[in-house]
Amino acid sequence: MKKVAIVVQRCHESVVGGSESLAWNYATLLRDAYEVDVLTTTATEIAEWANVLPEGREQKDGVNIIRFPVTVGRNSYWGQLYNRLRAGFDPFAPGRQRASENSPRLKWTLALQEEFIKNQGPYSEPLLNFIRHHWHNYQSIIFVTYLYPTSYFGLHELPPQRALFAPTLHDEQPAYMPAFKHAAHRAREVLWLTEAESRVGRKLWGGLPGRVIGMSVDTKLREPEDSPIPYILYCGRVDPNKGCAELFEFYFKYKRATRSRLRLVITGTADMPIPPHPDIDFRGFVSSEEKFRLMAGASVFVVPSPNESFSIVALEAMAQQTPVLASATSEVMVDHINRSGAGALYSDYESFATALDDLLRRRRNDQSLETAGRAYVTTNYETDRIKSKLIEAVESVTLPADSSRLTRDEFRRRFESNLRACAWSEHPLYSPFTQFDQEYYLAQRDAFVHKYRCFYALSRTIRPGSIIELGTCAGSSADAYLSASPDAKYTGIDMFGANARHDDGSVWYPLDVATALLTDRGFTNWRLIQKDLRLLQSLPEPAELVVVDAAHDFYNEYEDLKLALTANPTFIFVDDADDESQAKPAIEKFLREDLKGRVEYTVPIEYLGGGLVIKLRNRL
Repeated sequence: MKKVAIVVQRCHESVVGGSESLAWNYATLLRDAYEVDVLTTTATEIAEWANVLPEGREQKDGVNIIRFPVTVGRNSYWGQLYNRLRAGFDPFAPGRQRASENSPRLKWTLALQEEFIKNQGPYSEPLLNFIRHHWHNYQSIIFVTYLYPTSYFGLHELPPQRALFAPTLHDEQPAYMPAFKHAAHRAREVLWLTEAESRVGRKLWGGLPGRVIGMSVDTKLREPEDSPIPYILYCGRVDPNKGCAELFEFYFKYKRATRSRLRLVITGTADMPIPPHPDIDFRGFVSSEEKFRLMAGASVFVVPSPNESFSIVALEAMAQQTPVLASATSEVMVDHINRSGAGALYSDYESFATALDDLLRRRRNDQSLETAGRAYVTTNYETDRIKSKLIEAVESVTLPADSSRLTRDEFRRRFESNLRACAWSEHPLYSPFTQFDQEYYLAQRDAFVHKYRCFYALSRTIRPGSIIELGTCAGSSADAYLSASPDAKYTGIDMFGANARHDDGSVWYPLDVATALLTDRGFTNWRLIQKDLRLLQSLPEPAELVVVDAAHDFYNEYEDLKLALTANPTFIFVDDADDESQAKPAIEKFLREDLKGRVEYTVPIEYLGGGLVIKLRNRL
């Protein structure tokens, strides 16, 4: 039987957490088709990540749980870094003003970012060492949640494109670190829980190959909790970051304003003080069955958190026919409420009180809320449906084929598949749509977005270990190539001549723009060389892919093509190849006179200006 590993920071029945629930959900879905190992730590709490469970192997419900000791837990040094992180974003609040020129960007070195991640904990050297030496024993390794060192450093312990990554991502300050974006690009695919989470991912990390999987939800109906007094229910970690302080404030204000008998029942763990009040019933950790009974008996289930990537408890409540009242600052919950029609959203106390009154009234007079929520969950998150999608993702993980052996038909099929799956989008600050002659590109925006997505699909198909581009300009093409192959070594050569902006006449420096773009994207293995190509006798090093994008007259096009050969490439890609008067004659002369029968095949790529892939039979 094939093996699958799932890496998560904690795994124990006493742990309350969304990513931990997701990891166990995936483990149980896969256990009939694979031998499943959950690779985790001996910690159960996040305050210090103390080693409280025995290390070693345990089997539970047909799943192997292998625990490793934490070697670096959360400490005061991390607290100092966290305060520095918050100050670096102040007054920026994730979710507001993002992707604008006024949005501050974190200026931390990669080393400092990794210090933050490592000292946040739980960092386990034995766990990373196990992945380093045993990754090849697994059909796939699924890393769950982006935030912790188990995933960040774990993704770097196996070759690129071998892992699946379920980031449980939401719009929060750490997610803006380029280090996390770079780690995400090492995965073969990202497993998103919702469309809303994938939108956040594209916004923060750029185009990534991936699919929406979701998570299976227990839909068995339970007997409601018998309670003579109506109550609203919150399940999960009681934490200010989960919106709980605001929930308490709004609840007490509502009680004072309405004189309502409505109680607030809470299950889970408390990471902040719970206000003492006779109408607040804190149950602590409860069994799954008690949780479901409480959900079935609640008048309303409340989700105050602004940071949700899925909210399993909200969907569990809907499955128990209970409407949901959720914070409108959570993009995921906005989608769930709008698509299901089984709840309401709030953004301040007034909308909280109005929505709560409306849900309580509708529950007394109308059963449509109950049926709509349950129908939404059973339709979209039924176990067999999620299991099938998850197995399909696991089976997609294979060692990347040697692109030098791709036939022409295989190349075309892979390219078209990668183009269809491409979600790459331009950088909000550094792109052709913001450069000195932006009006030309803006007038043909869709055509140019398609062009750069073709560059992405080309790179994704070839998977080059090294790229040389002749004619980097401001780096937008490099952005597309490296987004698809983030571990490739990239060298860009150009004169990088300055231009005057058409809008205000200021000087526009493409070398500065390209440097800022590639740095902000989080790419690490690149260099830019400011050089006149006509002064080069040969390229500085070999490269699997050479991109010729430097000239628009016959002489310079032809000279660039000959220069490309000096890198001993497997592929040459010619951009703007459709020019009948200059480029095409130069390409034809190059194919006829310089390659001398060495061409295995050519593949035209259709986009504005056109491209041509030249596959060589063998390296020089």
